[in-house]
Amino acid sequence: MTQLPDHSVLSSGTRPDQDTYRITARSPIRGITAVRLEVMRDESLAGNEIARAGETFVLGEVEVAVRAKPSADPKRIKIRSATASFSYDGFPIAAAIDGNPNTGWAQGPRPARDRIASFVLDRPVRGGPDVAMIITLRQSRKHPRQQLGKFRLSLTEVESAHYDKATVPTNVLTALKIPVDERKTNQQQAISTFYRTIAAQTQRVNFELARLERDRMLLLGDIPTTLVSESTNARPIRILPRGNWMTDSGGLVTPGTPHFLPAINSGTNQPTRLDLANWFVSTNNPLTARVFVNRLWKIYFGTGLSRTLDDFGIQGEWPTHPELLDWLATEFMESGWDVKHMVTLMVSSRTYRQSSQSTSILDERDPLNRLVARQSRFRLDAEFVRDNALAISGLLVDKQGGPSVHPYQPDGYYLPLNFPQAQLK
Repeated sequence: MTQLPDHSVLSSGTRPDQDTYRITARSPIRGITAVRLEVMRDESLAGNEIARAGETFVLGEVEVAVRAKPSADPKRIKIRSATASFSYDGFPIAAAIDGNPNTGWAQGPRPARDRIASFVLDRPVRGGPDVAMIITLRQSRKHPRQQLGKFRLSLTEVESAHYDKATVPTNVLTALKIPVDERKTNQQQAISTFYRTIAAQTQRVNFELARLERDRMLLLGDIPTTLVSESTNARPIRILPRGNWMTDSGGLVTPGTPHFLPAINSGTNQPTRLDLANWFVSTNNPLTARVFVNRLWKIYFGTGLSRTLDDFGIQGEWPTHPELLDWLATEFMESGWDVKHMVTLMVSSRTYRQSSQSTSILDERDPLNRLVARQSRFRLDAEFVRDNALAISGLLVDKQGGPSVHPYQPDGYYLPLNFPQAQLK
């Protein structure tokens, strides 16, 4: 933190995820009524911006305390109201004094400009050579690495300590110069909107609005979301002559299935992703069910009816029991794709409950146990071994979801994996 000749403070060095600035100032002012914060651009900051990380900052909380004597404890002074030259949508200046460290005041994206905020104290504070004014600027916890880059603090004793005319938005100043009866609707609206942010009569409403916006942001932040794609006009896909992607002379390729599989039923329209999803689980296309039950069989018998789990084409192994595979696939579809039903069916079967002990005759005739004349001897996957140990110890939580588990890891655990040093913290 470097104090410059114009009494501003410039921060530099490594940017932490979270930071708090605490400034102690003394003033001979008899009755300090407000604190003004100027956030300024500087060439040393990224892109000549006003924040350490670039174009924006999020100031979480502004706190003011007074120490009457060097030996006395600081006493917190309540901030009654706050105004700013500009606030980004969802980040009002009132959020910087609402007592919630997760919200804050932000200047918004480009273009970056110098910003001014004024914080009016609940009561005047007497200054003096022994009186210390302690001003704390806390960064919002939910927005790491978005700290102030260059700022300046000022004290005043005026009764109405809002920012001055020079910081009023240009469009408002332009509208004010026009006679009232000649102003357009958007100009009058700009004046009214700006006035509501500074009028004393609306301070209570502004605080309530800021509180509701804060609660709304916290609520939305706790709601899980998922990526949803919307269909648009598909771009044409062509056959590339000898792989030349710079020519469009090849024939168009339309969505469809291989000729040896059932066609997608989409009527007269071009097949969509929904049509493809319905085709996957169609009774006319048993391939999906066959692949799935074959993988289930592998889990409980060590080897699938076809050892090829991911390729049921001509390069895959022919199933040892094709009729059984067909019956399992049919049962899976007719049960409503009930995985639990299929698992119960397999593990309660006589075949599954056989002993894994072999005989010399079986070893000679079927060394790989492809005929399933006994239960196979196979190693459980690591996840099954872990879950089995947790279940035996009574520590297994069978409820899906919940907080993540962070087991103990010795120092240097990831060093053999050659991870970047930044990820070893």
